[in-house]
Parts: sequence; structure tokens; C-alpha cells
Amino acid sequence: MTKETLGGAIIHYVNGEKEELIFLRDDSTPEGQQAAVERIQNALQSNLLMLKTTTNRMLAIPVQSILKIEINPAPPKVPGEVIVNVRVVTQDKK
Repeated sequence: MTKETLGGAIIHYVNGEKEELIFLRDDSTPEGQQAAVERIQNALQSNLLMLKTTTNRMLAIPVQSILKIEINPAPPKVPGEVIVNVRVVTQDKK
């Protein structure tokens, strides 16, 4: 049986706006963890970040308008090129 956990993301746009999202994800199994990693990698390699909402809307966000995406909590398994155990000690507040 898979266990879905609540995840969240904050998308920061280059124009200074941001959106906060919540979603269910399955990272309780190796297969679920791998699927999450593949979705993240595919989204970052695409020209569009595609999201389907709970109200049955499809959002297509051009990746060139995204400054950064915070995913919280991070998936237990991350791509190999991710630097882990990083501590952010300063952050510019605008």
C-alpha cells in the first residue's frame, strides 16, 4: 500500500511574484521516489512546467519566467547532481 504525503512548492518568478502550491506525492516506496525524481528532472528540462489543479485546470508555466522553485519537504531520493546537506546561511529578501 502506498502512503501519500503532503508536499509543497513555492515558485518564485523573475518578475518578483511567487505562488505557493500544495500537492500529494507518494515517496513511501522506491518506485514513488523514482517517479518524483523523474518528474522533477523532466520539468526542469522542458520549456513548460505543467500542473493540473484540483479544480481540473491545466497550468502551463514557461520555465524562462521562473527564477527558482522551492520544494518542501525535499524528496527522499534526489538526482545525483544535487548537492545535499546544504545550509542556507543568508538569503536576500526583496
